[in-house]
Amino acid sequence: MEKLDLDFLIFLLETDVSDVRAILLTNPFTYDKGKDWVLFYNPEARKDVCLVSHYDTVWDDFSKQVICQGNVLKSSDPEIGIGADDRAGVYACLKLAHEVKWVLFCDGEEMHGIGADSFIESRPKLTEDFNPKFFIELDRKGKNDAVFYHEYSNEFIEWVLSFGWTKARGSFSDISKLTPHYKIPSVNLSIGYEAAHRADETLDTNILLNTIRRTKEMIDAYDNQTFKIQFNTRD
Repeated sequence: MEKLDLDFLIFLLETDVSDVRAILLTNPFTYDKGKDWVLFYNPEARKDVCLVSHYDTVWDDFSKQVICQGNVLKSSDPEIGIGADDRAGVYACLKLAHEVKWVLFCDGEEMHGIGADSFIESRPKLTEDFNPKFFIELDRKGKNDAVFYHEYSNEFIEWVLSFGWTKARGSFSDISKLTPHYKIPSVNLSIGYEAAHRADETLDTNILLNTIRRTKEMIDAYDNQTFKIQFNTRD
């Protein structure tokens, strides 16, 4: 069972965008980067999966402190949220990075996917060193949601839901751009925050840890099969 690294999680929540990016760039898995994204590549991992999160938040002021109340984190400042959307996802992706071949960290998701657009422009086609079978984004509120913005594969949806997730609707995340471009399926999973973009935003660390555990179970169970794609979808 993954143990919570509370000090590191709080550090991510209290740190500005440039410093979080600097942490990502010093990671041994860092393989490629653009102005608004960082790509990890672990060729020794067997799973052809790309995890996704975004390291920007809606907050420009990082002067608040994170308060712990049991397993729930919140801001000390009544006017500044903790930015768990999506620093919680960054934390989870870092903890799972050794399990998959790729992890993509984007900036500017809160500005309608600037980082995702920049990544697509830099890597317009799937290549030998970037060829995932699907994306898992860790950027969803709540505890059990699975959001499929572009339903390119009923087979993939059924596979994800077989792990106990509940299908939900969402508005936007980085995979909203990555999936229609690369034509591979994707899902956004709940990471434990509530009240995103609000000063009273909270993060339940028990849900965060459970999502990390459940995502690892999905990765472990995946056998690099290709999911059947259909394009008669609503996107």
